[in-house]
Amino acid sequence: MQVTTLRRIFEKIVANCKINAVFLSIILIALIECTLQSYLPDSFASHEVDWTLRSLEQPQENGKVVLLGDSVGRGIFDDWSLKNGNLVSLACNQATEVAGQYFFLKRFLEKNMAPGAVIICDRTPFRGNLNQNLTENYVQRCFTHWSEIFDLMIVKFDPVFTAKMVAYKLFATFKYRLHLQKKILGFTNSDIYSGINQSNNLVHSNLGLVSIIAKLNEKSRRETIAQFFFKKILTTLDQIDVPLYYLPPPSRIDNEDNHRRVSSSIVQAQSLKERFSNFHVMSAEYSILPGEYFRDEVHLNHEGVGFYRSQIQLSIEAIMLEAQQRQDKMLSHLFATGKEIPGMENNFGLSKFLPLSDVIVKKSESTLVVESIGNDPALLLPLVPKIIKNREDRLMVKVVVDSTVDATTKLYFSQKNDTLFSEHDTVPASITTGKNALFFILPKKYSGGSLRFDPSECPGIFELTNIEMRVVEGKLIDSITMDKD
Repeated sequence: MQVTTLRRIFEKIVANCKINAVFLSIILIALIECTLQSYLPDSFASHEVDWTLRSLEQPQENGKVVLLGDSVGRGIFDDWSLKNGNLVSLACNQATEVAGQYFFLKRFLEKNMAPGAVIICDRTPFRGNLNQNLTENYVQRCFTHWSEIFDLMIVKFDPVFTAKMVAYKLFATFKYRLHLQKKILGFTNSDIYSGINQSNNLVHSNLGLVSIIAKLNEKSRRETIAQFFFKKILTTLDQIDVPLYYLPPPSRIDNEDNHRRVSSSIVQAQSLKERFSNFHVMSAEYSILPGEYFRDEVHLNHEGVGFYRSQIQLSIEAIMLEAQQRQDKMLSHLFATGKEIPGMENNFGLSKFLPLSDVIVKKSESTLVVESIGNDPALLLPLVPKIIKNREDRLMVKVVVDSTVDATTKLYFSQKNDTLFSEHDTVPASITTGKNALFFILPKKYSGGSLRFDPSECPGIFELTNIEMRVVEGKLIDSITMDKD
């Protein structure tokens, strides 16, 4: 009897130990994965999709026009200095397809105000069902916000596809496994850039019933996944009244297959114009160029890029100018709806601005002339007292300044009364030669504290004539931005 009792006690202890070990293992795995997700080095980026997504974690300095597209479009606009400003280029590899382009745009809108226009430069924006060999490494591994996983789950309708995305979302060791292999072992079983095992060039496997269901679903589609997400881009932009321009990239004269594909894209794009009034197809800008202008079957070489830019420059600069005017109008109207703050109307404390670095200041009653003598000019504004406002409302600052240079200006903010500011707490704006009306929308959390104004990142002279702050309703700001901060 005593032996039986002792055996039962021992078995219970062992069972409890097993249960505790399982829970302890789960906790340890969760801690390791969460820690690695936060502390893995920036060098753990595989390609341009990773780099672009990391750049979108911070507000963009010049958001007048956003460029979407494939690597052909990226090459056309890369480092192109335009008269009316530069674009924010979110064009990447064709492997992202239009689904990736939609997610790029959505993430941009979460951190920035609505652009004045969006351009898509893509050879085949209506082709693709996310079945490429590169899809896993360029889409499933990269776009892991829960909303992105959900969107692809609904349209893809493939449980294995979704499960992989969830795994990439939850497990940093899985997401960065190739980088970790390289770091620890010195070699990888697949190429880091593509994610493909070069020995067999395959990433898909036959998964029985699940595979059959996925294939049947593919055959029953009435439209491609690319078409579905192209319409989502148009719908999103329609909601915030932003025009979308489709720019078909040029074809090589001896590449008839590419010409047919681009021509088909133009026809499909034209068919959407009646449904979406803000959609414009730049079919007149489509060109067929000699082979000497290309470095391969579809990508322009340096000479080709220069020649093609000269052909479309007037059209692109017109879009840039209209985009700037549209943004200025949106911001000016938004600011005009705001509630004035006593003591912070026109010129609130211009004479009280304090130089912090790299500036020479000349003050008068109505103006403040700031000469930048270095690459980090900075002015400390008068302390903003605690302002009572609704939680969703935002403070908005208007700065009227005459500049001698084109540059990027920033407004730093801090809830505290000090001169310590973080690069994470900034609102950028573009400044051009001549008179500018700059508008800075501060985050919801800011209701008073220190402000720092950096007029540029280069030498120049800036004459400030008006600075004003107002409280603007959150729902009105939400109408031109998806920023929830």
